[in-house]
Amino acid sequence: MAKPGAAYAPRKTKSKRPAPLQRKAAQIGAALLLFLGTGLLLRFAGDGICGLIAKGASLSNPAGVPGFAVELIRLCILFVSLGLPLLFLRYACGLPLCENGSPLRRVNGETAAVWTGLFLPVIVAAVFLSSFLRFLLQSVFSAAPASGMSVPEGGFALFFSFLTVCALPAFFEELLFRGCIQTAFLPYGPRFAVLTTSLLFTLLHADVTQLPGTFLLSYFLGWAAAATGGYALSMTLHLLYNGTAFILTYTGQHMMQAAGPMLAVILLVLYFMIGLSVFFTLRRSGRLPAGLARVKDPRNRQSRLELLLTSPGFSISLLALVAYWVLRQLI
Repeated sequence: MAKPGAAYAPRKTKSKRPAPLQRKAAQIGAALLLFLGTGLLLRFAGDGICGLIAKGASLSNPAGVPGFAVELIRLCILFVSLGLPLLFLRYACGLPLCENGSPLRRVNGETAAVWTGLFLPVIVAAVFLSSFLRFLLQSVFSAAPASGMSVPEGGFALFFSFLTVCALPAFFEELLFRGCIQTAFLPYGPRFAVLTTSLLFTLLHADVTQLPGTFLLSYFLGWAAAATGGYALSMTLHLLYNGTAFILTYTGQHMMQAAGPMLAVILLVLYFMIGLSVFFTLRRSGRLPAGLARVKDPRNRQSRLELLLTSPGFSISLLALVAYWVLRQLI
C-alpha cells in the first residue's frame, strides 16, 4: 500500500512494437503507393507535354506527336516510377537487395540453360491463358480488354519502345520485386515470399486476361531467384519473356495478316518442345530443381498472413492496388 501523500507513479508498461514482418510490410506498402502515385503524376505530366507538342494529343492518343518523343516520355516515366520506390526501400528503409553476396551474381552456363529450358513452357502457358481468357470474354460478353501494347514500326521509336517494354522492366522490376520485396519476406519462408511478391507484382501489371499468366510468370521468376540466390538469372528470363511478347506484338501489328500468327505459332511450339525436352531430360537424371520450401517462423504467434493484414500500411496499399486494378479494367 502506498504511503499517504506519496506521489502517484503510473505503472510502466512495455510498449508493443510491431513485429518485424509488419514493419517490412508497411515499408513495402509505402513503396508501392509511391510507385502508383509517381506513375499517375508523371503520366499526367506526359499528357501535358504531348498536348504542348500537338494540340489535343496525349500519351494514349499521341496524334501529331513524333513517335520517338512518345516512347522517350514513356521510358522516362517508367524509369522514375520504378527507381523512386527502389531507392526508398533500399536507402530510406534499409532493406537489402539480396540475403548474401551480390544480387547480380552470375550463374554457370548449365544452371542458366536448365532454368531457361524450364521457363520456355511457362511463357507458352502464359500466352495461351491470356489468349484463352480474351477469347472467352469476347464470346460471353462480346467485349474484351484491348491490348495495352502498341509497337512502333521502326526507327528510334522502336528502340525506345524496346527499352520501355523489355529492357528496363527486366532490370528494375527484378531489383524492386525479387530484390527488395522478396528478400524482405524470405526469412518467413521462400514459398511465402514468392507467393506474396507475385500477388503484388500481378496486381500492378495485369489486365483481367493476363492475371493468371502474369502470376505464373512471377512465381517462376521468384523461384529462380530464390534457388540461385541472385537476380541475374531472373532478369535474363524476364527479358526473354518481354522480348517474346514484343516480337509477337510487332509481327502481329506490322506483318501480313497470315504471317504474324503463323510466326507466333512456330515460336511457341518451338518453345514448348524445347521445354518438354529439358524437363524429361532433367527428370530422368534426377536433376530437376527443388521446389520452394514452406518454412514457418516460430518466433511469431500470429500467422504470417495475419501479420501482413494487421499492418495498416500494407493493408491500405493492398486496398489501393486492388482499387487501381479494378479501375484499370473499367476505364
